[in-house]
Amino acid sequence: MSSDGNEDDYRGERSRPIRRRRRKRVLGLFPRLALVAFALAFTIIVCSALGSKIVQPYEMSRDQAQRMAALKAQLAQTNSQNAELEHQAAYLRRPDGIAEEARAKGYLKQGEISLVIENPPAVTAAPPPSNGFADRLRRAWDHVVGK
Repeated sequence: MSSDGNEDDYRGERSRPIRRRRRKRVLGLFPRLALVAFALAFTIIVCSALGSKIVQPYEMSRDQAQRMAALKAQLAQTNSQNAELEHQAAYLRRPDGIAEEARAKGYLKQGEISLVIENPPAVTAAPPPSNGFADRLRRAWDHVVGK
């Protein structure tokens, strides 16, 4: 026996390095890769869903701004047409506007006679005006050439 009471040393046994037991793998390589791929796909799906929920208000805001711009343009056009119609109505309230509109609709002033031409003569094109020497020269050239 040794002085400190340790019998292992006395027997002459060598101390062995402590070996740790390896744990057996629960999952092999393929199942691990499948699990990682599933987790990655799930993460991507969740992130894209959250991203679309975050972006949606901005898209709605942009769409509303475009609709607002279109409505403002339409309002400006309508206001312009309204101003033009107001101007035309004011003109038609005046005596000269009333007379012009009445004549456009075929009314006559008192004492006027309406003439209707049923078969107007056909309008023929007038010959081009002669400008003297140049016209005579052109006709002479046409005669020489045989036109």
